[in-house]
Amino acid sequence: MAAVLAVAVSRVTLISMLMALPDPPATDAASGPPVLGVDDFALRKGRAYGTVVVDVDASAVIDLLPDRSSGTLTAWLTAHLGAEVICRDRDNSYSLAATTACPDAVQVAVR
Repeated sequence: MAAVLAVAVSRVTLISMLMALPDPPATDAASGPPVLGVDDFALRKGRAYGTVVVDVDASAVIDLLPDRSSGTLTAWLTAHLGAEVICRDRDNSYSLAATTACPDAVQVAVR
């Protein structure tokens, strides 16, 4: 990028400047992101499944839950309040968990 911008600077200087940038502000651990994605994944195909919780805005995995039961997801959503939109598959257990823990959140069911 320095070459494209025609800036004569060494790699060490660029790295030092990047390291001097402040860290992004920390978010409150008790509150979750406003847009969540929830889906299942295979720990062992055909035998053991878990739930992945994704921050849709940041495209980052937030947490991996050990199973795909509604109780586990309800407990997670209750501990991390703040979800306004929940993107989920059409599984009834995810629907029940989202309705129980975040009754005001908009649910988007995907195929």
